[in-house]
Amino acid sequence: MAAAGAGRLALWREDHAHHGPRLDRALARYDRYAQARPPDWPAVPVAAFARFVTDCVSGLDGPEHAMAYDVQRFNQLTRQMSAYAHITHPDNATRAKSRARRRDAARALAEQVNARLRFRLDADARLRTAAQLLDSDHPAHHKAGRAIWAGAHREADRELRDRRVSAGQDPWPLDGRYRAAVRYAERWGLPTPSWSPRERETPRRSTAARLGQPQR
Repeated sequence: MAAAGAGRLALWREDHAHHGPRLDRALARYDRYAQARPPDWPAVPVAAFARFVTDCVSGLDGPEHAMAYDVQRFNQLTRQMSAYAHITHPDNATRAKSRARRRDAARALAEQVNARLRFRLDADARLRTAAQLLDSDHPAHHKAGRAIWAGAHREADRELRDRRVSAGQDPWPLDGRYRAAVRYAERWGLPTPSWSPRERETPRRSTAARLGQPQR
């Protein structure tokens, strides 16, 4: 820890509402998914954090970044460990199908409720509203239109991901957890998650192509 510099070490538990709890969560997450840690890293969470600070923090990162900056990046590392552990779990496909079925049921229920509420817009109506806002001359309308369009993209990606999972297909690259697991495996030289690399390299039809491009 001392190798990281006195300025960073002095802020190990700096007085902030989020920094200490974030470190506690990261250490607990590392301990929970220690089986997915980088090769040759210690199993003890605090020792792993010390290893991260001394080996993975650039010497150019001066004390102005403080320990909170290191904690944030260590927290990101443990999140990737969690993603890798989940994706490589033997029951991952079964669990993913169960989650997809629950989301499909919730989505169907939401559509039934929205159909009874006339002020709630369906997907096509939201896209038309977004296009109208993007055609406006007011910057505030453009911002709202882009937000609606981005939400439609995310929802379309989630629906396509759930359909692929329910059909027993790999949801790459629609699932953020899968992407995090792949980045983690590539960075630390771990076995790549079980789907075919060829499928990962094949470009999919973009969401914009499926939804249609906005005019602006």
